[in-house]
Amino acid sequence: MSALRESITRRVGARRRPALFYGSLILVDAVVMTLAFLCAHYASAAIPLFHQNPNFRETTIGQNIPILPVLIVTAILAFSHVRLYDLRRKWDYGEVAFSVAVGVSLAMGLVIGFSYMTKQFGFSRLLLIYLWITAAVFTFASRCVLYRILVWLRRKGVGLRRVLIAGLSESGLMLERQFAQCPELGYEVIGFLAETQTGEKESTNAFSAPDAVRVLGTTDELYEIAKAQGASGVILTGRALASGELLPVIATLFAEGIEVKAIPDLFETAPRHMGFTTVGNVPVIFFRDQPLVTWEAFAKRSIDLVGSLLGLILLAPLFLVIAILIKLGSPGPVFFAQERSGQDGKPFRMYKFRSMVASAANAPPVKVTADDRRVTRIGAFIRRTSIDELPQLFNVLKGEMSLVGPRPETFLYVNQYSGWNRRRLYLRPGITGLAQAYGVRGNTSIDEKTKYDLEYMEKQSVWLDLKILIRTVVTFFKHREAY
Repeated sequence: MSALRESITRRVGARRRPALFYGSLILVDAVVMTLAFLCAHYASAAIPLFHQNPNFRETTIGQNIPILPVLIVTAILAFSHVRLYDLRRKWDYGEVAFSVAVGVSLAMGLVIGFSYMTKQFGFSRLLLIYLWITAAVFTFASRCVLYRILVWLRRKGVGLRRVLIAGLSESGLMLERQFAQCPELGYEVIGFLAETQTGEKESTNAFSAPDAVRVLGTTDELYEIAKAQGASGVILTGRALASGELLPVIATLFAEGIEVKAIPDLFETAPRHMGFTTVGNVPVIFFRDQPLVTWEAFAKRSIDLVGSLLGLILLAPLFLVIAILIKLGSPGPVFFAQERSGQDGKPFRMYKFRSMVASAANAPPVKVTADDRRVTRIGAFIRRTSIDELPQLFNVLKGEMSLVGPRPETFLYVNQYSGWNRRRLYLRPGITGLAQAYGVRGNTSIDEKTKYDLEYMEKQSVWLDLKILIRTVVTFFKHREAY
């Protein structure tokens, strides 16, 4: 009876802790929305700008207070939709700002829609503007503070979920490295489990000596080891995921309140983009040639057309200045065109501002190094700030490139690709990509670039493209590796 009571207590406790945490987070958001509402009300009543009603100072808080509960409810729903309550993920300030902007905008849209449908509220449009600004600023600030507190606590070992990785695979090692590099995820790997005694001997050959020491046993002992080590979660990888003998053990782990997750090792062998669907009640992983289909493909191309046209129009004065500086700096053409590998390996001529002496175009392509004598004075500046890439807006307009996608390489390097690297050719190349958005430039290995490109392939969406474009603009002048 005591064992049963202990099992029930552990299971209830495992469910209660996240509930208390998310309940506290929702309460914080309710307080933040209340403060934002109060600031917006007093700002609209105190700032004499853009008011059409001369008696705006007479508006009392009691007249606007009915909007507050609707705002709180819609904000919670919107924040849940944009995953602002998912704090076991790798956040950065740019991503938080984007999610907050989308979440607050969605919440305000719901408030306006509710007001229109019910005819209940008579608030001013100026109040809504102030409310949007204050809610966005306060929410972003609260999330940043919370994020820093969580990182600090988890670096101290507080609130970490201790997990076992069942299965010796590269994906398991990559996951452990990700947990170690990103304490904000809130996970600590206790150790690994080999699939079988034979599998342990074979699999650990790929492990270094320190890695092999962390093999605590086999999957046959999964439940016993998880309980003895005080694991709060188990992650299945490799052949362990396909073992039918683990199903009863998984049910037992659930009964003990131990979380179970799985990582298919398909990302290393999948020839195309993966997606998830169901056939009847059976979950199915599927592959398709094009990551985006139907409206998303149309939306991406529309964004490319509009963005390239607006970019060429707005940047025309900058193009003129750069062209004059290039001509004054060294003889030769303003633009430089080079054959690159496009989608599915199709060749196209990619445009750039010329950053080297004209004679460099006659030599085979060689990676530029620091203090390269071929680079002109103005060329060094436009390469460091990526201004030399702006003429590729013409390639985007022609449909040879996209605003966002893998960076195109010359065939000299493409011909050296392994089968894994060639997967990045499935997408239309872009002016910027996930790697560039995170500041990965310079002499980065092709394997490292491919990892970012495959991550982009798996997650590709219109929203991700917009976030990458925003991050690229934010980090535009921060590159130190480019030369």
